[in-house]
Amino acid sequence: MEGIYSITCKRNGKVYIGRSNNISSRWKNHRKGLKNGYHVNKALLKDYKEYGEDSFIFKVEKETSKHTDTMRQEGLIYHTLKEEGTELYNETNIIDYRVISREDSLQLGTAVLSKYEKLMKERELESHEWNIEAIAEEIDSSKTEVLIAVRECIYSGYYSDKYTVDVVTHYTQDYISYFSRDKINNALESFSL
Repeated sequence: MEGIYSITCKRNGKVYIGRSNNISSRWKNHRKGLKNGYHVNKALLKDYKEYGEDSFIFKVEKETSKHTDTMRQEGLIYHTLKEEGTELYNETNIIDYRVISREDSLQLGTAVLSKYEKLMKERELESHEWNIEAIAEEIDSSKTEVLIAVRECIYSGYYSDKYTVDVVTHYTQDYISYFSRDKINNALESFSL
């Protein structure tokens, strides 16, 4: 089952929000890491050690069918909890997808990726120097809109290296350093503009 899940500590009310294309497998990995003392989220691990397994609730928040829907739903749940004042275990900020519609983000993503070659030549940049802020300025959009757009454009089939984009755009890094010129060129060639 694909979707959004939460891990809530009953003792302090803190919540971890995550997404997976296989929630039951992801939950097993979380439990294994917590039980064996090597979970990547140190705050969650600390509370698990202090309060014990029975103090945590694992819940499927929402089932989804498309990866782009999963990303959007994770952002919606995360930011709703944050706005409600819930303390979160998540160590990185998840993009707030509410700033741009999916349809607009796909259009913007196409524009961003098509402007890439032009910007690279004009500014004589290497691919590891592709600055999201420069792209956003060039096409008169916000950095967050550009990050969402590139991500959704790629997850919608315009680009195949999903892990790279997931790592780079989901956690709002300034540079898309994992893109190589060949990968971008391949993505641009696959567009039907």
